[in-house]
Amino acid sequence: MYKTKQVIVFGTNGTATDIVDTVREINRVAKHRMFACMGFLDDDPKHRSMIYDDVRVIGTLKKAGDYKNAYFVNAIGSTNNYWKREAIIDSSHVPRDRFVTLVHPTANIS
Repeated sequence: MYKTKQVIVFGTNGTATDIVDTVREINRVAKHRMFACMGFLDDDPKHRSMIYDDVRVIGTLKKAGDYKNAYFVNAIGSTNNYWKREAIIDSSHVPRDRFVTLVHPTANIS
């Protein structure tokens, strides 16, 4: 039996909804639930409690430590904060080994 990894996405930009789509497609192709998207963490007050692609913003990045059994995916990278991305992620105090890399099953690099 497979254990589903609970995933939380940092950020809510366009890449974040692409990540949700990737999670769904990975699960579809695998024919079991490899990942479940628990929600988004975003520091922008305008995004609090919003829902994107059926997934809710569940708090700020500082709340990441509250989710002891979750894995994380970074979607931070807007033109407003791309150069600060590493510092923003570091401020969450999430160890790097708790971040997962998701690859869409139809990705192709020639």
